[in-house]
Amino acid sequence: MKNVINTLMGVVMAVAIIAPSLAAAQSPALVASIDSPATGSTFDVNETISFTGSATGGSGVESNYDYNWTWGDGTQDAGQNETHSYTASGTKTVTYRVTDFATGQTDTDTISVTIGEADEEDLLITNVRVTDITQSSAIVRWTTNRPATSRVIYDTASRRAENGDTIGSAPNYGYSNSTSRDDNKVTEHAVTLTGLSANTQYFFRVLSAE
Repeated sequence: MKNVINTLMGVVMAVAIIAPSLAAAQSPALVASIDSPATGSTFDVNETISFTGSATGGSGVESNYDYNWTWGDGTQDAGQNETHSYTASGTKTVTYRVTDFATGQTDTDTISVTIGEADEEDLLITNVRVTDITQSSAIVRWTTNRPATSRVIYDTASRRAENGDTIGSAPNYGYSNSTSRDDNKVTEHAVTLTGLSANTQYFFRVLSAE
């Protein structure tokens, strides 16, 4: 009787060991896929990128799937669809790993994305205005989106053509008068014009450079 019991236990144990392998063999292959973005896509530093993935095969039951993203920058996240941003430029290898707990199958898909420095916005001049007007002086003020120098060129006649183009070349573009360039770089500019004639119309242009 003892030998019979041992034999039966051996059969039961053997079935328990090989059962998962039989289940995996009977299931279709698990296939992980990164649906977007496409490999070779280019993004900017700190841009939020949406990554979507999917899986087919295995047990075919989505709740059995475990998802993992490895971003190629030393970090990772778990989830079928994730967002990620990179703080440094370069080519990053993104790996999407799916595991089917029911069958023990695992599959991965890999893409590369290129991260570049964001294009720097051009220097912009806005909010040009004239304040503190007297009979012989006025203050010209304007704003720039980044710190820059300040200079004003001015005249009693317009130095622009009918199409808006400036007549004349640098540094004064046809204007008879110019203030000294202030090399103290600021975003809020204020330049005082002095020696103006009373009851006279003046045309001016503000200049800033980085």
